[in-house]
Formats: sequence, structure tokens, C-alpha cells
Amino acid sequence: MSLAEAVRPAVVAAPPVRAVPPTTRLDAYMARELYKVDGFLKSLDARVIAAAAAWQTAQGVAGGLAEIGIHHGKLFFILAMSRARGERALAMDLFTDDALNAGTVSAGRDRAFFEHARRFGVDLADEEILKGDSLTLTPEDILERTGPVRLFSVDGGHLYHHVENDLRLADAVLHDRGLIAVDDFCNATWPEVTFATFDILKSARDSLAPAVLTKNKLYLSRPDAVGFYEDGVAASDAFADAVPERVTMMGREVLFLRQSLKSRAVDELRSKFARRFA
Repeated sequence: MSLAEAVRPAVVAAPPVRAVPPTTRLDAYMARELYKVDGFLKSLDARVIAAAAAWQTAQGVAGGLAEIGIHHGKLFFILAMSRARGERALAMDLFTDDALNAGTVSAGRDRAFFEHARRFGVDLADEEILKGDSLTLTPEDILERTGPVRLFSVDGGHLYHHVENDLRLADAVLHDRGLIAVDDFCNATWPEVTFATFDILKSARDSLAPAVLTKNKLYLSRPDAVGFYEDGVAASDAFADAVPERVTMMGREVLFLRQSLKSRAVDELRSKFARRFA
């Protein structure tokens, strides 16, 4: 039995999935299905990730797309649907509920991700599913599955040692034009995410730099690639509802995209409506 088969629960046969071109499938997911998947990803960050992946591809950047901390797959499906020919996405998680999710409406990590993947027509090879604790992983575990990673989402454990470990992994495998999305940066509920991220940025100053900031995530790149991603944001039409500002972080002027109150309210309403009738 393959690893993917071992972690996939037995499920009744799902209705057939209509074959849809990748771009159209991603557009459909972003427009409708995103709101039906449990998770805390906001539409602004979903658009940043989708736009960054598209910008990379348009500029000839090829590599893996990876995430630590999958939950039900809300963000990961954007990565998987952004794969170009020959690229792989890598989902890393325990694929089981923890104390924060067991018995809540967010429970179901052992099955929801795979059910959604079938429903959205996201085909994943066995090598694209890595079940285990990220604290036990090495850069080689990731590189042998994806090669250098062009887009890496860090959304696993939110304690200091988890974030430090996961960011070091991401740094070690990151493509020269890659981007790391750090979840819950500056979230007062999880202060150790911010402390660990700042410490990594100080110790890896020549390797990583803040590129783009939103209310919910900090995006890191190689220092000489910061302008590359600012150009990508400027070239995209996906941020019409975002208010661009500049903030100072570690001696750098960093692009801050702030979602408008109207857009945030629409997000909340669409999420509640979509999940109620999913």
C-alpha cells in the first residue's frame, strides 16, 4: 500500500470530476470553492499566493510548491492548481486532528483534505503527500520530492520551536526566486510566530528578507528578489480592493497590502454562506 493510500480514508465513490484546464480550475476555485473549505485564509492572501505563483511562471521561475500545515487544504489547493508541467506540490502534515480541532467544526483533518482534492479534481502523486511531524524532516526529504521550492507556505505548529524549524527548512530548500508565506505573523494570539520569524530574519539576513506584508501573513524572499515580487504585485490586477502602503521592517521599506473593510466584510459573508450550503 502506498503512503497516499495509507493516509486516505475509505470513502464512498465520489461523483465524476469534469476535466477542466488548470487555469480555469484555479479561477473557479478562487471564485467559489475557496469559501467552502474550512480554514482561515483570507481572499487577499489567496490572491497574493495565486498571483505570486502566476508571476513566477510567467517570468520563467520553475520549481516545487509546498506547504507545512495543510488543515483541510484551503491554501494548498492554490499551490497544487498552480503547478506547471513537470512541477510537484508537496503537502506536509500529520493529517490528523490535534487538541485545537478535535471535536470542533474544524475537525476532520484525516479525511477532509482528500475529500476536497477529489471534489476539485486535484490529482496528487504519492510523492506529493508527506505524513509526519515537520520537526523530523530534513531539507533532503523535501528536495527529493520537489526540487528547489518556488512557493512555500509555513502554517504548521505556531510555537517558537515549530516556526523556527519550519522557516529553516523553507530557507534551505527555497529557489533563488522563491517566496515563503508565514502565517499569523503579528497575530497577538500566536506571539511566538512573530518572535521566531524576527529571529530567523536577523540570523539569516543575507538569505531572507521581508518582501510583502498583509494583516495575516508575511512573505519572505531572497534579499535580491524583493523587487521582483513588488513588480509582480504592481503587474497584477488582483489587488484592486487592496490599499498599498509602506511600513519599515528591520531597516527596510516593505510593501503592505491592506484589505479594505468592504472587501473583508464580503469575505466573511461569502464564507458563512458558502459553508452553510456546501
